[in-house]
Amino acid sequence: ASAPQITTCSPATSTVGGAVLSSVSSSPIRASAAEAPIVVANHMTFLDIMVIWSTRAAAVSKADNKDIPVMGALAKSFQFIFVDRKDKDSRSKTMDEIAKRAGDPRWPQTAIFPEGTTTNATAIIAFKKGPFVPGKPVQPIAIKYHWERWGVDPSFVVGKPGMVLLGLRLMCIPWLTVTMTYLPVLEPSHEEKADPSLFARRAQEAMAESLGVPTTMHSFDDVQLAIAAYKQNLPVSAGSVEFKANSG
Repeated sequence: ASAPQITTCSPATSTVGGAVLSSVSSSPIRASAAEAPIVVANHMTFLDIMVIWSTRAAAVSKADNKDIPVMGALAKSFQFIFVDRKDKDSRSKTMDEIAKRAGDPRWPQTAIFPEGTTTNATAIIAFKKGPFVPGKPVQPIAIKYHWERWGVDPSFVVGKPGMVLLGLRLMCIPWLTVTMTYLPVLEPSHEEKADPSLFARRAQEAMAESLGVPTTMHSFDDVQLAIAAYKQNLPVSAGSVEFKANSG
């Protein structure tokens, strides 16, 4: 199916105001909370959270975002689930909250970025199992930014401009167009319910196919290694570990 929704937003409004998206239309295949209590999306930039806001879903976000002016207050009002990576119990609490909401139709959909970090979108990295552990139907959303016209890449990754500089650059362009493609709802099989990593892998492959990019088994942990290498003035590649699946 063709991309069902194109949203044009002003980077200045999005970056400073925090939540204004214009010309938002619903997809004919967008699932309801009853059909898919969990939605997952690829993660490229801090602008993604504003894109997700247009779906009225409650996202899972790192705890630090609660303290961001305006955006933090909006996140709380949208009933986001906050995870503190410094708290060893936070992950299990987050998993419990995701499962609780997925089993209660009174809650809005829960939106999760299963890559666990931002990337430059040239590949879809390994998905964390969290969104798939409840064994509920999941709808993937493929997010693509069309930034080439202005030459301002919105990806928020190591080795690229920080949030302030990137925000200023985005405010200097007239607009930024983002396409959201709602993919078919994925129903977990018995095998995928028993092993959520299989379900995560299927969702990863579906999203990569929609975006026309490859998948990789690199993960959030590899990103942390790359950041550590960058801070030591080493090539980012020095902190990368490549995993290859061996057949047979």
